[in-house]
Amino acid sequence: MAKLPAAFVENAVGTLDRWWDRAGVLTTSEGARAAMQATLSRSLLAGDLGTVPLAYIIAMANAGHEPAQLALRTWIGSHIDQKRFNDLPVQAQAYAHKVMLEPVLSGYGRGNKIIDTWTRDIVINYLVRATIARWGVKKAQAAYLVALVLKRRGIKPASTRQVLDIFKNRGSLAERLVRFMLAEIPDDGPTAIPAV
Repeated sequence: MAKLPAAFVENAVGTLDRWWDRAGVLTTSEGARAAMQATLSRSLLAGDLGTVPLAYIIAMANAGHEPAQLALRTWIGSHIDQKRFNDLPVQAQAYAHKVMLEPVLSGYGRGNKIIDTWTRDIVINYLVRATIARWGVKKAQAAYLVALVLKRRGIKPASTRQVLDIFKNRGSLAERLVRFMLAEIPDDGPTAIPAV
């Protein structure tokens, strides 16, 4: 990778840092989960016209996906507040009954989950693309500049290689997120092969 002039690096990193600020809460795991919850909530409010069917949202909630659980709780809670519980679809009523009888809803285990990083990765991809377009640098140089911003902020991934990996896998981000949300067990790590 060709060395970039120090003055250019400082100027570009300053600009990228301001762009990162504009993305704000979306770059955090809380923001990523809230964005997913908002998407699922919009589907619940849209009813049969929603992009994610109620049955899928309930299946996600039952599998321990917290954004699905919170979206359902809010939606069902608003029906209860409005004295319209009986207007809910039968499967939503059954979910509410089940949740009321469970001591605690299961959630995500420990470890890195795509649900916590998908919006951050979108912002990283945007910054790499925008850096290439604005300053005409190569992909590796753009990743280096974005990694500097992340490193200064104490955000992982903070290496050029990790930023390049995120950029390289940008085409599969949506598929990986959907696979995670529709997985029976919320874990995006490799699964062990069962012993025979």
